[in-house]
Amino acid sequence: MSIFVPTNIQELQEMAMLLTNGNQRDALSLIQVFAAFGDHFGGDLGRTWTQGYSLRGKPTLNADAMAGICRSSGLVAFIRTVSWDHEHCVMEMARRDEPMDVMHRFTYTFEMAQNQGLTNNRNWKTMPMQMLRARCLTMGLRAVFPDAVSGIYSADEIADNTNMSDDERAEISAQALGEEIKKPSRAPQAQRAPQPSRAPQPSRPPQPSAPVQPQPAPEPSAPPQQVSDEPKRPTPVRDFKSMKELATALDHHSISKSEAIDVANRLLVDLEGISAEQRRDFFYSWLISSTIRSSRLSPEWWRDMGTSKPIVKKIRDEFPALPLDADSRAVGKNLSNPYFWESLSISAHYEGEKLEQARQLMSEVISTGGDDRLLAQLSRL
Repeated sequence: MSIFVPTNIQELQEMAMLLTNGNQRDALSLIQVFAAFGDHFGGDLGRTWTQGYSLRGKPTLNADAMAGICRSSGLVAFIRTVSWDHEHCVMEMARRDEPMDVMHRFTYTFEMAQNQGLTNNRNWKTMPMQMLRARCLTMGLRAVFPDAVSGIYSADEIADNTNMSDDERAEISAQALGEEIKKPSRAPQAQRAPQPSRAPQPSRPPQPSAPVQPQPAPEPSAPPQQVSDEPKRPTPVRDFKSMKELATALDHHSISKSEAIDVANRLLVDLEGISAEQRRDFFYSWLISSTIRSSRLSPEWWRDMGTSKPIVKKIRDEFPALPLDADSRAVGKNLSNPYFWESLSISAHYEGEKLEQARQLMSEVISTGGDDRLLAQLSRL
């Protein structure tokens, strides 16, 4: 239950000031966004602030928030990405209140963005895939679900059509899309001329020191925690034929169902509507690793060296058995490989000699794809 649900204007103002760290301008922007979209988020001021923006006094939402509103309305039969790369994005959508054979298909291309004069903006140069997905998504949502999002525009759409600096526009779009951009480095500042030193001040006469107080005896330290030698069992699910089996896999790895749903909604994946094989691939590609699960990554994140290098480092922190020479390509190649992730998971607690042996076996898993034999060897270390 949220505590940021104001019941009157005074509470609204106080909560807005609290959420914006006392910044009056940001608090006013938050109130504007809440007035426009708060009802879509159950009157929760905190949730509204994470999903909305006020650009030059114009309340906006990010594209995923618009999709969330449509899903919450109960109108959505499905929203799925059919094809997506640096040149185009294709999505399909359907409504529950239309015949089952009615499906709406939308395509947004980089060429379309060029014709609209958008691609000179920095955000289109630095993150074209994210921009294409956002434009295709919002175009389809307004066309198929106008009764849910009519008149709502995303932050990147408003930014691309508002007079502002390219850096400001890029920062707004990146924030709305859940991405990070590197700000251009500032020019070096001129060094100040050295200031004349102050004349030495007379020192104070020495003061008598306070008598030494007896120190209490140190508390006995708690005994170190023992690491269990019992290996973690592999996931007791192989087929993922139903949502119940997916739930079993989530429970085995202590992954909450809300986390899985959040990731699926962000990537526009209908977990109930996809095949068993697709459900299994989604679990291993996006859910089993907390690093990947909690990061807002594009489908082929491992191809982008700038993005993938820190992510692979975090994956190695999570699963120390990942060989030190394994790079993003090795991870990307095995992204949906159950043997890869199960091997990492069951050996995550190994240390010392066991960890080195696990890394050697993991190198074999990476090169061959793994099998039950290698999984059993890792379990017995």
